[in-house]
Amino acid sequence: MTNSKWIRRALLGGVAMTVMAAGAQADDLSALKAQIEALQARVNTIETRGATLPEGVSFLTIARGHKAIAMTNEPSEGLDAIPENRGMTIAVTPTADLPAPATEITISGYVRALARFTHTNPAVGPSDSGFDILGRGQVDIKSKTDTAVGQVRTHIRLRGNAFVTDGHDHGTVNAGRADVDMYLYYGEWDFMPNWTLKAGMAGQIYAVPNVAYASVGGVYGIDSSRHTQIGLHYNGGPVAFGFGIEDPSYGNAATNTISMPDFGAYAKFSMGGVKFGASAGVGKVLDGVTATSTDTGYIFGVGAAFNAGMFGVNAGFAYGKGMINDIVAGTAATNNGAGSLSKAWGVQGNATMGVSEATTLYIGAGYYNYTNATTNPTDHGFNVIGGVAWKPVSALQVAAEAGYSKDSLRAGGSNKGAYGALGFWFFF
Repeated sequence: MTNSKWIRRALLGGVAMTVMAAGAQADDLSALKAQIEALQARVNTIETRGATLPEGVSFLTIARGHKAIAMTNEPSEGLDAIPENRGMTIAVTPTADLPAPATEITISGYVRALARFTHTNPAVGPSDSGFDILGRGQVDIKSKTDTAVGQVRTHIRLRGNAFVTDGHDHGTVNAGRADVDMYLYYGEWDFMPNWTLKAGMAGQIYAVPNVAYASVGGVYGIDSSRHTQIGLHYNGGPVAFGFGIEDPSYGNAATNTISMPDFGAYAKFSMGGVKFGASAGVGKVLDGVTATSTDTGYIFGVGAAFNAGMFGVNAGFAYGKGMINDIVAGTAATNNGAGSLSKAWGVQGNATMGVSEATTLYIGAGYYNYTNATTNPTDHGFNVIGGVAWKPVSALQVAAEAGYSKDSLRAGGSNKGAYGALGFWFFF
């Protein structure tokens, strides 16, 4: 009798515990179900709001970095290159279900201060020394927009440089003033796969390919400048080329007597860390015989670059007639003094070596030579530079550099110059 009572009590207790456990599980399931229903209600609300967005209203997101937009055939920036993780990218997304952004706008830039000591020893006259602190501010704005007829991109660069009238800060009336200009402004349209239309003020089409300049003191040997242009560019992986027209390089701005544009083209091949390229340009140039007479000038060049980890080297050669300002950094002369356009050639070589993740050593050398100029004061010249750049963080760079140049004169003697510079870059 006692045993049967104990068994009944045990069974009743087990049933009670089972009922209590089932009730607890039911309560947990009810709470979980309520949470799921609340989450679904929030999703429905977001979708409903997105579906009813007024036309023209978009979502905006802001992210650090500006590497999302790559422009066509951009030249190397050397020490002025802005790290990809600096600046910001603003993405404009037109609907709530977050497809790929229809438009992206990147903003980046830097402030640079350069302390420089220069010493010149001319062939005629006394030597001179001077100290300058040069300032620069730059803002880059890029955009890309995907459209029904292909991607459209723009690039605007605003640059301000402090300047003085005599090249040295000796308290002149203009000391501390600055010039601000629209340094670059151009647009690109990918009108079909691998093909891009590029128009505006950009690096010249026929610049010597693959030659990068590291110097803070300026380019020497082979030079490249900016030109207003309209051109077509093809990029098919390892092979890229482009061609187009540019505003006449010489004389047109002053006298408006050149009635045809310059024509330029280039081709590049790259595979891994190896790059090769060639370029050419032709155009009418004022020949100096009369105030308005012209002759046909030309330029062609080749360049190559090799990069392997922390080591890189590049070099280029260019030769031209009349259009010498686009290939050498010597004295400008389009007329050789005998009624014909001057001819010149130039070479440039640069090398970089990373000694650590933050420190890079670099050297460069350039040479130019006028081959048929009879009255141009400068016959040939060379330049060598060397420096070290330290970038402890992406927002800051410090570089120290020294350089020497010598320009030999046709009449005898030479102009010599040397400088030392210490620069600070503050990237935002």
